[in-house]
Amino acid sequence: MAWYGSGADKWKYRKKITVDHTKIGADVANFMTIVKITTSEWPDLAQAQHNGGDILFTSSDGTTKLVHRRAYFDGTTLIARVQVTHDVDADQNVYIYCGCATCVDQEGVSPYDANTVCAQTMDNAWIPYASNPVLPCDAGEGKCWGSVWKEGSTYHFYYTYVSNSGATNRIHHATSADGKSWGNGEEVLPVGSAGAWDDYNVWLPCVWKEGSTWYMIYAGTDDASGTHKAAGLATSDDGVTWTKYGSNPVLQGTAGQWDANFVEPSQVIKIGSTYYLWYSTLGPSPRNVGLATSTDLMTWSKDANNPIFTGDNYYCPCVFKVGSTYYMHITHDDGNVGDHGYLEMFSDAAGTFLSANRTFLGVIRPTGKSPATSCRIDTPFVLTDTISRDTYTASNGEYWCYFNFYQGTGATGEGETWLLVARNTPQALRGVWRDEKGTHHVVSGNGTGANRPVFTDSAKVSEGIDLQSSTGDFISMPDSNDFSFGNGTTDSAFSISVIVKFDALAATTYYGIVGKYGATGGYEWLLHIYNKRLVMRCYDESLGSCYIGRTYAADLATGTWYHIVATYSGSSLSSGVKLYLDGTQVDNADSKSGSYVAMEAGAADVEIGSFAGGAYNLDGIIDEVEIHNVERASTWVTTSYNSKMKPLVGEAGGLWGNSTAERWFFFNGVEAPAAILGIPSANIASVNGVGV
Repeated sequence: MAWYGSGADKWKYRKKITVDHTKIGADVANFMTIVKITTSEWPDLAQAQHNGGDILFTSSDGTTKLVHRRAYFDGTTLIARVQVTHDVDADQNVYIYCGCATCVDQEGVSPYDANTVCAQTMDNAWIPYASNPVLPCDAGEGKCWGSVWKEGSTYHFYYTYVSNSGATNRIHHATSADGKSWGNGEEVLPVGSAGAWDDYNVWLPCVWKEGSTWYMIYAGTDDASGTHKAAGLATSDDGVTWTKYGSNPVLQGTAGQWDANFVEPSQVIKIGSTYYLWYSTLGPSPRNVGLATSTDLMTWSKDANNPIFTGDNYYCPCVFKVGSTYYMHITHDDGNVGDHGYLEMFSDAAGTFLSANRTFLGVIRPTGKSPATSCRIDTPFVLTDTISRDTYTASNGEYWCYFNFYQGTGATGEGETWLLVARNTPQALRGVWRDEKGTHHVVSGNGTGANRPVFTDSAKVSEGIDLQSSTGDFISMPDSNDFSFGNGTTDSAFSISVIVKFDALAATTYYGIVGKYGATGGYEWLLHIYNKRLVMRCYDESLGSCYIGRTYAADLATGTWYHIVATYSGSSLSSGVKLYLDGTQVDNADSKSGSYVAMEAGAADVEIGSFAGGAYNLDGIIDEVEIHNVERASTWVTTSYNSKMKPLVGEAGGLWGNSTAERWFFFNGVEAPAAILGIPSANIASVNGVGV
């Protein structure tokens, strides 16, 4: 049997897994198939690269690589989406490989087929560190709003010590051997002397080292009302004793302009010989973001395009670089939750993040309801090794993002520092709440007060979105022609697929699952629950309350995972709508009104977990939302169900059977799989003089 790779790039470990053909509805090419495997089924999985970048899949010949993307990998568990061609008449073998230390990441393009126009997987590579907070509050005094730098074997955290007892803010410094457990901090930068521009508060230190000199850009203000906020510069020979620049502040607002009197610096990055500084307004609403550049850190020029983020409240950005692309994490409060933002990510090849250049990649962490009833997240900072912000050896190749987490109300618990860890780095750079097809990203998480939809690792496949109807939770994607399947005269076929678990279902109550159905118009299609029963409708808005559809006249249950698929043939008839529950067609009654002709292409967003602009909210967990521009056949639905609901290799009744693992072996000049040499795989590690 052929083996993947050659020479030094030969993969050392592989495992054959087998598709049970009885779980396949029909022959299907390029089918997105979920694979879940752990070290219990394949111990050699632990030999993969730290981020799983060497993991790949091949067809039964052992060498033809299959397109895949990792949804999750932590060293012991792998969840991947793999594009597989299935045969209904015979079991299909697929090989999983790992164990190549020198290869580049093996992920490919989206594993979904051409008829999938949107795939919201709900995966999130930015995972909260298990022992958060890394820097907790000190009897209500906050420790937050800062930056981390590694020098030698020591991590240095410069942060704001936020007083809630009437004293002013100071800048403190703590050290750590691992970047996660921090010692007690000490004040290193006090407020200025009486009459100085920073004699009331100093905060938000951005610290780095170039050559033998440490640099700090920080924020300061001269009175309690905060009517004059500006940015200052300080330097140090040892990172402990700091000297403020004599001509501070180095950057302040321009009278009569958007940033007048309110400049709050966030982060500095060096591109070539130029320093780039992003800064926010703090005081007026909404908060906006500007860009300034300098070659000496003392004289700054504001970009002519400022403000570069405006409209809603945007603030506290941080920028880092991977390859030739720059990425930004930024706090965004769209007004739905007051001063309780969430972290978004953008990319930009130029590094300026002007509106014309940047690409939105999704929300990486929403504020949420847990562990507190009220919380806020802001001030992200991604750990890098240089002022160019482009290397990550300090974090073992992972991406670490520190951020401020506030919980409670009033003066209690103001500002502890949390950490997000992205081990699956390619996924982390694609964004979160993203369309795996690459186009239709979720742009907002909606909820009342301090509440937002939150990520949960209790979803069926990987992560999902936990929604609470009592706080108005839902997420949405902007209107697109890809989501409209009628032109007012004729309809075209489409399908909706989703995994959902309901936490509450009440009689005579509506709950949105997925729909393009606006608050005051733009009614097109809607998959929802009414009176505990599943309903799919298509609407002809030109004729008033006119629709076709089908329903399943049986109550659904709470606490149960359902795989739901709705399909429509485009026939303009209720009989053209079908509903599938856990792989079986279940619709048994029409749901129609009026003389339907066709859907109109409206302008409503696609809402997930609600409809009508957040009026009818689902209570539960949603995962794996897909929209397709064809009517999926019942055999496709069967295959999808078996792939998504039982993806674990070797799981009873699941899609994937378990087979023997193999290792590539070098012994006495012979190079071959261990089994061919007659050496049991379990004994390889003990064979003298052989490394695997």
